Amino acid sequence: SWTAKDQVILTISPADVNTPTAVILNQNIYFPTTLNDIFENPAQPDYIVTNDIEVRADLVIMPGVVIAFHDNKGIQLMNGSVRALGTADHEIIFKGLTDQPSYWKGIVIHSNNELNEFEFVTIKQAGSATFTETGVRANVTLAGSAIEGGALKISHTVFSESGGYGLYV
Repeated sequence: SWTAKDQVILTISPADVNTPTAVILNQNIYFPTTLNDIFENPAQPDYIVTNDIEVRADLVIMPGVVIAFHDNKGIQLMNGSVRALGTADHEIIFKGLTDQPSYWKGIVIHSNNELNEFEFVTIKQAGSATFTETGVRANVTLAGSAIEGGALKISHTVFSESGGYGLYV
């Protein structure tokens, strides 16, 4: 009978506990939350959204944060507020995990909280699908009823590469 013997050497190294990794966002937000800038490189996402997320609390996004979305995933601000205040040198970026137009669902704002604000923000590559409530494909949608609609203060903000509207009001 014929047999062969190979020698295999495995080298296993522990993960570098000092190296930060992107944070996965896959659950609704029910408590006040602050998203901090983890990586200096704006090409590296700080957060990756893997499920549709509902925000039902105050959400603060710090300058320099990059949030990347899996295909056809998005965020709905139901109540509470969203404050994404970047700077000219450290903008906040919402984008697809894959760099292509119309990749992720988008952001829908139902809340009319006066604190809702985007400044020095780029929202790109959304509008891949609609949220059932709105029926609109857009990077950002202000939703609501005839009595009470979503509200958002916007300055120095770019909407691009959408599969529909950049901003739908």
